[in-house]
Amino acid sequence: MVGPDLITPELLTRAALAHREADPVTRCLLSAVWKSIHDRGDLAQAAGVDKGSRRRAQIRALREAADLLAPSEASAWVRAGLLAQAVERFELRVWKVRTDGLGPVEQLINVAFCAGRFPRSREKLYELLRD
Repeated sequence: MVGPDLITPELLTRAALAHREADPVTRCLLSAVWKSIHDRGDLAQAAGVDKGSRRRAQIRALREAADLLAPSEASAWVRAGLLAQAVERFELRVWKVRTDGLGPVEQLINVAFCAGRFPRSREKLYELLRD
């Protein structure tokens, strides 16, 4: 077993090369660890899992979901209403039950749920979409 003090960029590079065919999550984690060590930065930030990164990903996912739900010429208020309904449906029927076979909107809402708490009311989602 290799201890954390023995992990070097070279070791991570070898691991990444050995796992070229690895799943995307493994590749992402190896890349984040390497970047964190190389830049001597925060691992959570390098992996994009710090609070700010999670919040930005959540907002981006909710905006993309709203874009898929309504035509681009629809107002933010209409899009917020459709998004609020989709979030409620997802929370009641899908969340924590299954994540396979999700449609594009459900995948985006799942990303938002996984990133943490977020507003679900039409009014609060409107504020998020309006910015």
